[in-house]
Amino acid sequence: MLAHSLGLRVEYRRLTTLASEIDLVAEATADTDLPFFPEYARFLLVECKNWASPLGAKGVRDFCGKMRDTKVRLGLIFAKSGITGRERRVAEGVIANNFQRDGSIVVVITLADVRAVAAGE
Repeated sequence: MLAHSLGLRVEYRRLTTLASEIDLVAEATADTDLPFFPEYARFLLVECKNWASPLGAKGVRDFCGKMRDTKVRLGLIFAKSGITGRERRVAEGVIANNFQRDGSIVVVITLADVRAVAAGE
């Protein structure tokens, strides 16, 4: 429902490729309310981690690899507990290196982020 309201259409759920599995692939529709889509990316990949523990740098690196393999430049990681605390700088470095290498953007969204938006923050 959220995707549709933003002008996104989910194209694939749990897409299995020869090398990996992608949780969601969404495509920007012509009537998207997000102005950066037509200029930046037509598709985006979504990784969902509903884990009690944070996602480590390896998981972030794997997701960035999926983006590179599919030539998608925009990705969302929904990680309930965020990215790892001790390795956080490493995980953030993976995201920064991904952007520096090919201009790809990865956004990490936590459960706290979702709750804040739901509360109107």
